[in-house]
Amino acid sequence: MRTIKFRAWDKVNKEMKYKSPNILIGLTGDVFWQFGYEPPEYLKETEMMQYTGLKDKNGKEIYEKDIIEFPYITPMGDIDYKTVGEVRVVKFKNGVYGFDSKTSFMPIQDFIETKQGEYIPNAGNKKLYKDFIGKIIGNIYENNDLLT
Repeated sequence: MRTIKFRAWDKVNKEMKYKSPNILIGLTGDVFWQFGYEPPEYLKETEMMQYTGLKDKNGKEIYEKDIIEFPYITPMGDIDYKTVGEVRVVKFKNGVYGFDSKTSFMPIQDFIETKQGEYIPNAGNKKLYKDFIGKIIGNIYENNDLLT
């Protein structure tokens, strides 16, 4: 089970806030004040983002709208951490965290480095999930220039 956390972009003060008030996020992304009343004024001018439950290769928590830099993946599937591959923005779509590509939406699980595990007869080698291969280089509010 993953930890449920939020952060918020304060549109007025132009700063990221990591302390979550008592809020609920609906399936459509609507923000609700937990007690059923009007939310505090400051919540009306925020953009909420949820923690994905994953950490980048440096151990930093990944939230929606983070900008992730991926290493180059060779044609043979090897990961070259010395060369920048692509830069993508974390999104939540169809109940899954992931990234838009030129042709489709790619789930975040596709970017977790795997290694060969034990051999299972008639099935091949079992994949063992190891680490997320990208690193956070910013977010769309504070570092939008990284996307150009």
